[in-house]
This record gives sequence, C-alpha cells and structure tokens, in this order.
Amino acid sequence: MNDSGDQINPEGNIEERLRIDGEFRIRNAASVRSMLLERSHDAFVLDLGGVTEFDTAGVQILLSLKKEREAKGQSFRCVAMSEPVERLLSFYNLRDVFDAGAGSVSQQSVSGGEDG
Repeated sequence: MNDSGDQINPEGNIEERLRIDGEFRIRNAASVRSMLLERSHDAFVLDLGGVTEFDTAGVQILLSLKKEREAKGQSFRCVAMSEPVERLLSFYNLRDVFDAGAGSVSQQSVSGGEDG
C-alpha cells in the first residue's frame, strides 16, 4: 500500500481513496474485507478500476461495507469500476447503489492477488 495523503472533500470531511488491483472474489474475500474495514476516515472512496476478477463475494463485501459505514455516519462510494465489476453490479441491479463519481482524494493501492 502506498499512502499519498488525505484530502478534504467539499463537505469538509477527510476523504481517503483505496485502489484494488487484481482479484476481488471468494478466494481473497476475507483479507480484502478485513483491510477495507480498517478504514476509519469519515469519507472513503474505493477505486475498482484495477479489478480483473469479481464475484458475488465481492458484491457482498461492498454491500456490507456500505451498510456498516452508513450506520456509523461515514460515507462510502466506488469509482472507476472495471468491466467485471460493472457487469456483475449491473446484473444484480446494484450499479446505482455505489456512487461512481470521481473526486480528489488520497490514494492507496492494494493488490487483490491470491492469499497464500
């Protein structure tokens, strides 16, 4: 992971951006979920543009993360969805659940490769 600093969004909240590259599926779901739940900023943006494989475990993690963050009064949105992510979220009619707007935010990158 490479942290490049935090930004303040228009609402005045610290916004953090995390990019997932590679797989986001059942094989690595537990580690990705754990890593995502560690985010503590008021506003969190997940960049899914580098996701090469995505399955229903990934969908469940996104829905769970959104629900948990909203219960705490924290925001969550996804940006730059790759074709596999876009296809599956559209299939489940969940595309609009995750705001796909872009913003100027801090960025980290996570490899979603297989767990060892």
